[in-house]
Amino acid sequence: MKKPMVRWVLFTSSVLLAACRVEVSLGVEAQGGAAPGLGGGQGGSSGTNGGSNAGVGGNAGVGGNAGVGGNGFRFAGFDANCNGLVLSGGATCREDRLLLDPGPDENKGGAYLRCRVPFGAETAFESRLVFIAEGEADGLAFVVHADARGPGTIGTAGGALGYGQLSEGYAVQFDNLDSGDPLGDRVEITDIETMRLAVAEAGILLDDGSPNFAWISYDGSAKELSVRLSKIDSRPSSPLLSASIDLASLDPQGAYVGLTAAYGAIAGLHSVLEWEMAFTGLAAPLDCVE
Repeated sequence: MKKPMVRWVLFTSSVLLAACRVEVSLGVEAQGGAAPGLGGGQGGSSGTNGGSNAGVGGNAGVGGNAGVGGNGFRFAGFDANCNGLVLSGGATCREDRLLLDPGPDENKGGAYLRCRVPFGAETAFESRLVFIAEGEADGLAFVVHADARGPGTIGTAGGALGYGQLSEGYAVQFDNLDSGDPLGDRVEITDIETMRLAVAEAGILLDDGSPNFAWISYDGSAKELSVRLSKIDSRPSSPLLSASIDLASLDPQGAYVGLTAAYGAIAGLHSVLEWEMAFTGLAAPLDCVE
C-alpha cells in the first residue's frame, strides 16, 4: 500500500484535517492557564478562552477537528524521511517507526524538532509518547536542552542514553537495563549536567516488546515536571514522579526538544510509534516549517 504524503499544516481557524503523517499547530496560542490536553486518556478539547485545554491528540487528532488553541505537533507515525525531525547518530525511520538505536553498529541516536521551543515563565505542555523497548539495554529519554551545538548533536551511549555530555537541559529517562539498581526498570528525571532529580520504579516491564505509553507534563507557573506511565493508552490520574525544574531559565532563544536512546555492551532497540505535544503560554509561536 502506498503511504500517505507528509504535510505540515498551518491552521488559524477550526478546520477538518485529512489523514496525514505530521500535524503542526503554528502561530496561535490559547488564553488562560489551563494545561494542554492530549488524546489517549484524559486529553481535553481545544479552545481559545480561559479554562479550555489545548488538545492535540483528542479533538485535534488525525482526521478530527483541529481547534484553535495552543501550539503543538503530532507524529502519528513516521515516514521514511523522518520529515520534521533532525536526526543524529544511527536514528532512522522504517516501517512507520522512528528507530533510535537500530544497531548493530549504531548503538545510539537522537531525533529532535528542527526549531527551538521558546519556553516562557507561563509555558505549560503535555507530551504523549508511545514507544517499544526490546533487548535488555539501556533506555530511551525525552530531552530538552539548549546546547549551543544544536539539535543534531548526539551525546554518549550506554547509560547516558544518547544525551550524555550535552549541556544545559533536562531529561526524562526510561531505563530498562538491569544494572543492579533495586528499582529494576525505572523512570528518572535528571539535570543532564549534574544530578538525578527524581526516580521511581516503572511499575511495568518496559522491555517486553509491547508498547509503553508515557505522558510528560510541565507547568511553568509551578516550575514542575511530572511523568505518567502505563501499558494501556489511558492517562493515569496521578503522576509516577515529579521534579522541580525551570525550562524558562534555559537559553532565552529557546530549547531543543527531542528523543534519544542508546545501549552499551548489551544490545537493545528502542522504537517510537507515536509522539505528540501540546503547548500553552509559549514566549513566541513555534516556527518549525521546513
